[in-house]
Amino acid sequence: MPTKDWQKIQQIFISIGLEGDLTHTLTPHETDAMTAALTGHLHLQRKTEQIGDDKEGYVVVPIKSNWRKLQP
Repeated sequence: MPTKDWQKIQQIFISIGLEGDLTHTLTPHETDAMTAALTGHLHLQRKTEQIGDDKEGYVVVPIKSNWRKLQP
């Protein structure tokens, strides 16, 4: 997923069928919250992986995907 291009990320959310009030430009905090919720949803579907190690800890992220395919 592109980083720091908040409007492009919002368009990806719309193109993959997320619903809600996406008519206004999302703030970076709203975009971050939606990304976290989407990652949680994907985790429940076993579509995530952990990156990191025991010493530093892990981050759960969606399994690598070609996000360019999702762009409108």
